Amino acid sequence: MKGYELLGRHLSKGGIILCIILSFLAILASEFVSLGITVHSELGEMYSLSMTDSFRLVPELLKESELIGAVAKDLAFGYALSIWASYSSVKNIWRQTAQG
Repeated sequence: MKGYELLGRHLSKGGIILCIILSFLAILASEFVSLGITVHSELGEMYSLSMTDSFRLVPELLKESELIGAVAKDLAFGYALSIWASYSSVKNIWRQTAQG
């Protein structure tokens, strides 16, 4: 949110919500990138996969119930830590925005 405030000069409630949504999307994107890198490191040499091929395999691999469960657990943990770490900061900024 600090970057939004510095570049936008004014942080509104809509801006706060946008920052929260972008943060949640960043966590999701980082999980996808992590899966692609893991696929490449585990299967890249064996199947001669490029990094692009590894990322293309991720949606197919997510159809496996075992993997989707692990990914859901990782995402839940990441979201929980993100909320825990930023809740008081977001609450204070929200109050300041409402007052000003």
